[in-house]
Formats: sequence, structure tokens, C-alpha cells
Amino acid sequence: MSDKAYGRGFEDDERAEKELSDLMKKIAEAIMKDESGLSIEDPKRLAEFKTCYQILRTILRGRNIKMNAVPHDDFPSVGTISFEAKDFSVTDTDLFARACALASNYEMYPKLDGTIVFNLTFYGMTRKVDN
Repeated sequence: MSDKAYGRGFEDDERAEKELSDLMKKIAEAIMKDESGLSIEDPKRLAEFKTCYQILRTILRGRNIKMNAVPHDDFPSVGTISFEAKDFSVTDTDLFARACALASNYEMYPKLDGTIVFNLTFYGMTRKVDN
């Protein structure tokens, strides 16, 4: 489908890049505005994050897998659990599915060095405090 089908056409790549850059800046500003102000940890969400981490640690114990759980550097309301391995298989698929269901989002992708990366993202780790 052409760009004109949406009522806007890009005359060249430079214009398209500029519009995309402007859009990304607006999104970043909106996120930073939303993240600003006083907030506290959401105990329920933090418990889900910890539960997911503990389940995955149990499932993956004894394997050559790098695993970490960290808050996002720029966005305190986001937490991430990730692990990286040369190969990945799960025998308790029900428990693994329950752990993944606690996350807001999860993704798995291969890297060029032959490892597999699995990320679980948790949104809503903090709650705004009204001033």
C-alpha cells in the first residue's frame, strides 16, 4: 500500500526521517512527563516481579544461563527480567507460562553469537502519588 493511501506522501527519505524523528521526540517527551513527579513502588506489581524472577530461577537452575532482574535506567515504572543462553528448553511449560503471564510483555530473539535472549518487561512498577 502506498503512503498516499493514508493521505500523506513522503517526497523523499529525508522528509520521512525528519517526521519520524519528530514523532519519536514527542513520544519521548510524553513518557518523560508521565514518569516525572513523585511516585512509590506498587507492592502488588513488585510482588509479581519477584515471583516471576523466583519461578524462572527455579526453572533455569543448574544451567549455563545468565539471568538478571533490573529496573529500567530511564523509566522507574518499568522493570525487566532477562536471561541469555546458548540453548533454551523448558520441561515445566505450565509453570513457565504462569511466570510469563505475570509480565506485561515478553520477547525472545537470537543473537549473532548464537545465544538466545529472553526478556520479560513489567510496566507499572511504580504508582503516582498525588501532590
